[in-house]
Amino acid sequence: MAEMEVDSQVHMACVMQGRRVGVAYFDSNTRQLFVLEIWEDSAEEFPLIDLVKFQAKPSTIYASTKTEEAFLSALQRNDGNDEAPVVKLMKSSTFSYEQAWHRLIYLKVAAMDDGLSVKERICFVA
Repeated sequence: MAEMEVDSQVHMACVMQGRRVGVAYFDSNTRQLFVLEIWEDSAEEFPLIDLVKFQAKPSTIYASTKTEEAFLSALQRNDGNDEAPVVKLMKSSTFSYEQAWHRLIYLKVAAMDDGLSVKERICFVA
């Protein structure tokens, strides 16, 4: 009997400050979270974003409402996959360091004890 291929959904979030780009994506099939930081030298083309999108194949990309137009265009364009990803704009405060830290600290992870301290939670997630 042939194995059935399960379509996984990949959700990606991208934020850019200067030429630094932060990317996080979650693959629902493997249940893995990937986080990376890249430096985009090209002001208009964003080749590293294209590469990350090609490898991750996100169905949805989340970006800040304050995203630069050129970067937003790079997120929206089709990178050779079947369909261009859906780009959803979220309020900019969602992408702040404090918000990210808070969400990471209180992330529910399978097999994580509810009684762990903040320091222990960080070690568990890392």
